[in-house]
Amino acid sequence: MSFNVTLGFLPNTAPSEVGASSSAGISFEDASSIMTDRPSAAAVGPHTLLVDPTMLMVETLPFVPSPGTAVVTLSGVADVYMIQIYGDSPRSRVFSEYEVAEEEGTPVAAESVFEELEDPEDAHIEFFCRVAGITMNDLWNLEWTPLAP
Repeated sequence: MSFNVTLGFLPNTAPSEVGASSSAGISFEDASSIMTDRPSAAAVGPHTLLVDPTMLMVETLPFVPSPGTAVVTLSGVADVYMIQIYGDSPRSRVFSEYEVAEEEGTPVAAESVFEELEDPEDAHIEFFCRVAGITMNDLWNLEWTPLAP
C-alpha cells in the first residue's frame, strides 16, 4: 500500500494545543485516508502525533515547531520520502527513487532503520514510530481526533 501523508511528532504538546476537536476518535486507517479532508491528532503520553492526508501541513505547519519536533512526509506514489527534525541540531533528508537525494544536518539514531528495512515506505513509517517512542502496532491502534477546520 502506498501512503501519501504527512506525519508529525510534537513533543510535550497536547492535541488540544494544535486544534484537535472534541469529536469521537477515528482509526489510523481513517485518519490517513485520502477521503479525510484534514489532519488528525493522537496523544502519546505528553506528546502529540499528527497525520495529514492532505499533505498541506508541510507547507504551513499548524504549530510552531519546538525542539524535537519531527515531520515525515510519505509520497509513496511518487517514491519520495522526507524527514525534517527541528531544534538545536536540525536535520532534513529527502529520499527519492531508492537513494538519498539531499540531506542536511547530522543523522539521528532513529535513522538506523534505513539500513535495517529495505522498503523505503516501511522504513520511514518505522522511523516516525521510533522518534515518537511507539511501535508500528501502536500507531495503527491509536485513537485519532480530527483537527478543527
